Formats: sequence, structure tokens, C-alpha cells
Amino acid sequence: MRNPPVSRRAHSSRHLARLSALFALLLPGGCVGPPRLLETGEAYLEEGNDCGDRVWGVYQGQGENRLGKILMKVRAELRSTP
Repeated sequence: MRNPPVSRRAHSSRHLARLSALFALLLPGGCVGPPRLLETGEAYLEEGNDCGDRVWGVYQGQGENRLGKILMKVRAELRSTP
């Protein structure tokens, strides 16, 4: 039995949630680490690039900046964790 079709928006939302969870797991042992991420304060984090990626980052002022949003979400979760 096949699963019912999922809208693009719902798929994207679930995909972002999974990536956020994965990134949170990788952060403590990663090269950035929680201290460096927390040092960014309340700054808006944007993944700029020169390869034209407007999904994970921002190119020429346009893009979804998914990586930046994930980083900001993980940063907020780190702050709220005692």
C-alpha cells in the first residue's frame, strides 16, 4: 500500500525538521560547536554564496536561507537548555 501524496510544503517542512534534528545532533562534536554558535548572540545568520544557491542560502539578496534558519533554531534551543 502506497502512502498518500504529500504536498510540497508539508514535505519541505518535515525535511527541515529532520535536518534541524540532525544538525543539533552533530553540533556538539562539530567544528562550530555550541560555544561559537552562542557567541553570535541575536545576529541574523545568513549563508551567503556565489554559486547561485537560493535554497540553503542567499544569492544576490534572494533566497530561503534554510541553513541560516536551522542554525538560528539550534542556537535558540541551546539557549533554552539548562
